Amino acid sequence: MAERLNDRYELGEVLGSGGMGQVYRARDLRLGRDVAVKVLRGDRVGDDAARARFMAEARTSGLLNHPGIATVHDVGEDDASPDGDPFIVMQLVEGVPLSDVLRRRGALGVEPVERLLGGVGDALAAAHEAGVVHRDVKPANIVLSTDSRPVLVDFGIALGVAPEPLTETGAVLGTVEYISPEQARGQTATGASDVYSLGLVAYQCLTGTSPFRRETSVAAALAQVSEELPALPASVPDELARLVVAMTAKDPALRPTAAQVRDTVERSTGGATSVIPALTDAPTGPMTVAHTGPATVVSPAPLAAAGAASATTQVPAQDDERRRGATRTRMFAGVAALAVVALLIGMSGGLFGGVFGGDDPTVPDVVGRSVDDATDEVEDAGGRVRITEVDAPDVEKGVVAAQSPRAGGPLADGDVVTLEVASGFVSVPDDLVGTSVDDATDALEKLGFDVKTSPVASAEPAGTVLALDRTGRQEVGATVTLSVSSGSGSGTSGGEDPAEPRDKKPEEPKGEEKKEPKEEKPAKPKDEEPSETVEPIEETAEQADTTAGGKGKGQGRP
Repeated sequence: MAERLNDRYELGEVLGSGGMGQVYRARDLRLGRDVAVKVLRGDRVGDDAARARFMAEARTSGLLNHPGIATVHDVGEDDASPDGDPFIVMQLVEGVPLSDVLRRRGALGVEPVERLLGGVGDALAAAHEAGVVHRDVKPANIVLSTDSRPVLVDFGIALGVAPEPLTETGAVLGTVEYISPEQARGQTATGASDVYSLGLVAYQCLTGTSPFRRETSVAAALAQVSEELPALPASVPDELARLVVAMTAKDPALRPTAAQVRDTVERSTGGATSVIPALTDAPTGPMTVAHTGPATVVSPAPLAAAGAASATTQVPAQDDERRRGATRTRMFAGVAALAVVALLIGMSGGLFGGVFGGDDPTVPDVVGRSVDDATDEVEDAGGRVRITEVDAPDVEKGVVAAQSPRAGGPLADGDVVTLEVASGFVSVPDDLVGTSVDDATDALEKLGFDVKTSPVASAEPAGTVLALDRTGRQEVGATVTLSVSSGSGSGTSGGEDPAEPRDKKPEEPKGEEKKEPKEEKPAKPKDEEPSETVEPIEETAEQADTTAGGKGKGQGRP
C-alpha cells in the first residue's frame, strides 16, 4: 500500500482493521485536515463481490448527513496500485468508544443512558429515514466525541437503497451478542433490528453486563431468540425500564421506532441535548472503528409503514414483573430456537462459515508474534489482552508462546484473550545428579543451556554427574557446568593421581624432618640438639674419650 493515495491522502498509523478493510489515520493534503481512510483488504481486492460491497458502503454512508453519524468525505481508487485499490475517506472522530468506557466504569448512571439513547436514537432515525439499517449497533460502534456527544460509526455492514441485496442468503451479519432475534434466524434486518440492538446497549450501560453474552456465537444466537431479557435493577426509573424492555421485545412489531425512542427520552429529560455530562472526563483520542463486513438493503417504505403503525402510540406500560424483564417466554421463542438450530446445522460450508458469513470477528492467530504486535492485533479485533509470562526455552523472550482461546474462534467485543509470553528464563532440572553426563547434557541443551563438564575423581562410575554449579530458574543460554566422575579415586582432586591407593599418606615436603608426637620435656638450650630416648647403659671410658669436648656428655640419661 502506497504511503500516499492519489497524491492527496498521506497515510499514517493504523487505527483498526476488520473483515473488509483496514483504517488509517491520514492527512488530507489538499484541505489540510486529518481524516480516516479505509482501504479494502489486499486479499479482497480481486474479489468482485467484496469490491461491490465496499463501494456500496461508500454510497450508503454518503446518503447520511447527521451530526451523530460519522461523515464520508470522499471515495476513490488508488492510481498507483495495479488493481486500483478502492478507498473511502471518512470523518476522523476524536473521542473514545463506549466499549472502553464500559470496561473502565462498568454500569453508567441513568442520566448518561438517557442522553445516549436520545443521541443514538436520533442518529438511527435519520439513517432509517434515508433507508439505511446499520445492523451492527454495539458499544464499540458508538464513539463519545471530545464534547461527549455519541457518534455512530461503522456502517460497514449497512447498505442504502440499491437494486438488490449484496449479502448471501441466510448469512447472519453483526456482532452476535447484540443482534436481533430475526437476524439470528437469518432473516432480513429492519430498522426495528437496530432498535433491539440499541436496547441491549442501554441494558449493558444500566447493569454493567451484556445480557446475551455466551461462550460461543451459536449459544449467543440461540439466547437472542429464546431467552428473555434479565431483570433490570430496581433503581432504574419506571419509564426508562419500560422503554428498554419494549426496545428488546422478541417480536419486531412490538418495538418502538428509533424516532419514538428519541422522543420518549426527550420527554423524560425535558428536551435536553445528547451531551453525556457524566462521561466528559473520559480520556479522548482519535478513534475510527474499522468497518467489518458486507451490507444489507432496506427501502424507506417499510420503515415508514412501521413508523405510521405506531406513531400515535406511546411505549406500552407494563406491570412490574414485565417491566423488570421477567416476562413469560412466548410460544414462538421455542419454535424460533429450533429454526435457528436447523439453520446452523443445515448451512453449507461449516457451522460458523455459513451462519456468520465469515465476517463475525474471530480470535486472531498471534502465536510467534511479539507481545506488542500481538496486543495490537487482538485489540484491533475488539478483544482485550491479559498477559502472563511462561518459561518457554524454544521461544525468544517477549514472543507469544501460546494463546487462549485458540485462533479462529468467535471473538465478541471486549472478550479477553490470554497471551502466554516467553520470559527468557527456564528452570534447571533437579534430577540430573546421578544420571549420565550424556543424558544430562542432552536435557540441558534442549532447555537452551550451554553445558560444560569438569572431571572429578570419585568412586562413582565414570561419566556420572556428581553436581551442577547452577540450580533453579536461570536465563536461557546460561552456562551450566557439570561435575562428572572420572571413575576412580575417593573424590579428591587438585593434582592427586586418582589411581593412587586411598590409604597412601601424603608425601612430606623435602627438607623437613618428619615430626613424631612425643612427650613434653623440660626446655633445652636453643643450641642443644634433640636426641632420641634410649635405654640407660654404662658408658665405657673408651666411649667417653671419643666424645668431642664432652659435648653431649650424659645426653640421654635419666
